[in-house]
Amino acid sequence: MTSSLDLGSPAAAGSTSLDLGSPAVASSSLDLGSPAAGSSSLDLGSPAAGSSSLDLGSPAAGSTSLDLTSAPAPPAPTAPPAPVRSAAPAPARTSLRPPPAPSGPPAPPPTRGPSTTTTSLDLAASPAPPAPVRRARPAPPSAAAGDLVLAFTPPRVHAGSPVVLGPAEPVVALTALQSGVGGLTVEAACSDAVGDLRLACAYRLAGARPSLVAHSREIPVAGLHARRPVIVSSRERFEQLVVDLRQVRSLERLVVLAYSESGAALDWGGTLVVHGFGGLRVEAPLRHGRSAGVLVALSVLRVGGELVLRAEDELVEGTLRDACTAHGFDEITWVDTRTPLV
Repeated sequence: MTSSLDLGSPAAAGSTSLDLGSPAVASSSLDLGSPAAGSSSLDLGSPAAGSSSLDLGSPAAGSTSLDLTSAPAPPAPTAPPAPVRSAAPAPARTSLRPPPAPSGPPAPPPTRGPSTTTTSLDLAASPAPPAPVRRARPAPPSAAAGDLVLAFTPPRVHAGSPVVLGPAEPVVALTALQSGVGGLTVEAACSDAVGDLRLACAYRLAGARPSLVAHSREIPVAGLHARRPVIVSSRERFEQLVVDLRQVRSLERLVVLAYSESGAALDWGGTLVVHGFGGLRVEAPLRHGRSAGVLVALSVLRVGGELVLRAEDELVEGTLRDACTAHGFDEITWVDTRTPLV
């Protein structure tokens, strides 16, 4: 028994092939040729008795064949309706452009008041630029005008009238003439009963490091040039310091120090006297009992072109180095506690 599909001649008995021709006997094949007896093949030609083949021609009685000639064509399958998709919501606006302006009449432009500035390129219609405002140059600081550091107007020194500095009035200011003519001499008017009192001067010059001048420490002069010293330390009748006022603009600040050369205690007494041009005389008494240490007696500060003198009268326990450090001259380098490195 064969199960092949025979499109030519009919197969033998017991065949199951599909015969499109004549039916074959007991054939179940699809025979497209002539049918055979007892065939159950698919017969597209004439039907045979007892045939169960598929007959595409005229129908036969008791036939179960498929007749493709007279049978109506099956209706063509219809395509399923396309699914209705709801409209997706519009995506969020990510454009950097501004939204369209609403329709309607444009708003009138805002009115502006008169302005002094313009961005127009029309040089004819643009207003002239305002004239620059010239500010008055501030006056240089002076002791007479009352410097902010001093916070008050110090008294003046008049020619022929000595001024004694003390706790009530410790400060005095020199005029520009007294500060710029001749020299300023500082003397320690003391007797031998005081002891071996010596004077030294810690100073700061413009454009130079601070240092110390003292003839007892073999540093007699101080200045930017060796031939033109600004400060000279010497001893005549008394210990003295002389400041060259022709170079006063090179001087920023100085302090006068009194100390014992041997380091012993001194019976403090006497007066520190300052002499200057036109009979200038300023006195600062040395009012301390017997004690050791270094006395910071007087300070001189240049404010503008004028000098301001102040009686410090502060006794510092220690050495020259300690006294200089306590009064702002900590940049001085030292060989020992009493000798600076120059």
